[in-house]
Amino acid sequence: MEIDDALYSRQRYVLGDGAMQKMAKSHIFLSGVGGLGVEIAKNIVLAGVKALTIHDTQICQTWDLGCNFFIRQDDIEKQKNRAEACQHRIAELNPYVEVYSMTTPLDAATDLSFLQQYQCVILTETKISLQKRINEFCHLQH
Repeated sequence: MEIDDALYSRQRYVLGDGAMQKMAKSHIFLSGVGGLGVEIAKNIVLAGVKALTIHDTQICQTWDLGCNFFIRQDDIEKQKNRAEACQHRIAELNPYVEVYSMTTPLDAATDLSFLQQYQCVILTETKISLQKRINEFCHLQH
């Protein structure tokens, strides 16, 4: 896999080719696109992973304007889902990264097998009981 030196030269120098190659092949799952989640999403996309799936079940609210720099007033008026509202704006940060959105609720009854396709799972704004369940599932995969 060829890495764009013009875009990633400093990062490549610090992390090394091996780490950059792994990142360029990684698909990340991020649940929760509030203030913390959107900052994580931005950093992941700028770092140059292969793909990022952002997950959220919340509808854009006025208070999101204060903590999520990808949500606009129009998203609130149209009652868009936060993940769907942010997806294309996050994708614009790095044309090499595929960005997907997911809005299906995660709860105690969710079949977690879909998480097997990801190399990293990040949870924000998630109940601790679900965090523990997903943590256990992920640890059993490796």
